[in-house]
Amino acid sequence: MSARRYAIAALVGLGLTLGVPAGADSPPAAPGAEPPSESVGGPVATDGRLIYGGLEYQVPGAELVVTSADGTIQGQRPCPFVRPQHLASFNRFSLVSTADSTTVSVNLHPHWTDKLGLKASPWLGLGSLDSSRPLFRNLKLTGQPIIPRAVNLIEGPSPRGWQLQHFGDGRTTTPADAATWRIVDGLLGTANAEPTATKTGSKEVLFYQRPLLDGETVEYEFLYKPGDSDVCPTLGRVAFMLQPDGVRLRWLTDGPDDWSGLPADNSIVEPLNRRGPR
Repeated sequence: MSARRYAIAALVGLGLTLGVPAGADSPPAAPGAEPPSESVGGPVATDGRLIYGGLEYQVPGAELVVTSADGTIQGQRPCPFVRPQHLASFNRFSLVSTADSTTVSVNLHPHWTDKLGLKASPWLGLGSLDSSRPLFRNLKLTGQPIIPRAVNLIEGPSPRGWQLQHFGDGRTTTPADAATWRIVDGLLGTANAEPTATKTGSKEVLFYQRPLLDGETVEYEFLYKPGDSDVCPTLGRVAFMLQPDGVRLRWLTDGPDDWSGLPADNSIVEPLNRRGPR
């Protein structure tokens, strides 16, 4: 990342309804019917979110909510700068980034500053909650943005841009599970002496929020102690188990009712793809 400054701004629909204001084009209310709402089109939220630095910023009402890639809430604070939510209107959501920090503003009012770990996930995005139908307009990218040639995926006190998921026992991953992972002295690991996955027989998988593109590579080092500590790279649901006699593949299942019919400890060898002993 460079010390040069750049910014992204968008007008985001923050309203309870979609459509045009009720008025001359609205049919008259039937006798005994409820009066028309401020807008027509149905009670669908139109608020959206800006994503950068592994964090997602959204104002779903009268407060700014900041969440991580796995949905864990990182912060909340009152936000009196949006227009009244009962009116379907657009609001200005902007993000200014420098080499050392990111500042989020709502309708030109600075409201959040991020300084920890943002370089581990220098990707921009737009998003929304499942229940919303977001509307964006006037999206602009200004300044001198730089596409990094390499990204340190482990930086700061917590994994930025990473999502934890369990496989093998069908259980749902909770924010408390994700919170057990920490970065200490540049090392990523679990804070528990005995990880939850070990206790339940499931597999914990950390996914980075951005997929690999053509020509890109990932490199990492890991501690290996037979029967105690191991890290297997994964692509989607395929885990590459690194073993002394070679690499074995495992399909990560959702538990005993997985559609594949495979057991959680399944593994196969693909001799033609192996390097070394076959």
